[in-house]
Amino acid sequence: MYVAEPDLTVLDITAADQATALAVMAALDRLWATSGTGTLRRVPGEAGVGARLYADLRRPAPFRSPGLRRGGRQDHPMAPGPA
Repeated sequence: MYVAEPDLTVLDITAADQATALAVMAALDRLWATSGTGTLRRVPGEAGVGARLYADLRRPAPFRSPGLRRGGRQDHPMAPGPA
């Protein structure tokens, strides 16, 4: 698979069950702009489920505050400094 630009990624998710795969995709969707929950697929004779997800690491998830970094710390120029 070819990815044309830096910070664009294709993630193949493999999990033991559907609930776990959906939880992983939802967690990634909270971090970055993604293609959303991918279609789950099963391979006959193999355990587990798989899905493919596309993510743009340059863009945070749409509902995440731009002032918060991944650790939950403020990263906005108008944010108050340490107490």
